[in-house]
Amino acid sequence: MVLLTPEPVLLVEHCEGGDFKPHPAGLDALRKITAAGTKVVCVAGQFRQGKSYLANKLMGQQSGFGVGHTVEGKTRGVWMWAEDGGDSGEALVVLDTEGLDDPGHPDSGATLNAKLFTMAVLLSSELLLNTPSVIGQSEINKLSFVT
Repeated sequence: MVLLTPEPVLLVEHCEGGDFKPHPAGLDALRKITAAGTKVVCVAGQFRQGKSYLANKLMGQQSGFGVGHTVEGKTRGVWMWAEDGGDSGEALVVLDTEGLDDPGHPDSGATLNAKLFTMAVLLSSELLLNTPSVIGQSEINKLSFVT
């Protein structure tokens, strides 16, 4: 497996007003994939619960996706890191999403959460819902919403 970029790149940019748009750096990285198949794993969940840390571990790295050391959420938008398996392998794309329910985010709220969670489901072939402990009613409601 070969890393397509030396570090994660922005795939979906979070714009003012809560809108999202594709970012050229992420699209360029996706165009480099030569493998016949691609597995896209997306890590989603509450803000400040270790999504970026988990995404780094999925890529076999100690660092890469930004890990914050404050109570504020670090990731904005959707970031990606990809490994290409070449002609005989499968590519792995790991997506790290902005956290849900971030009270410090200017666009925070139910609408933003719905957009983020829906985007995570639609972009991935495998979704990892990272929760602080057991899956609660809030997570069940989010899963019900997208199904």
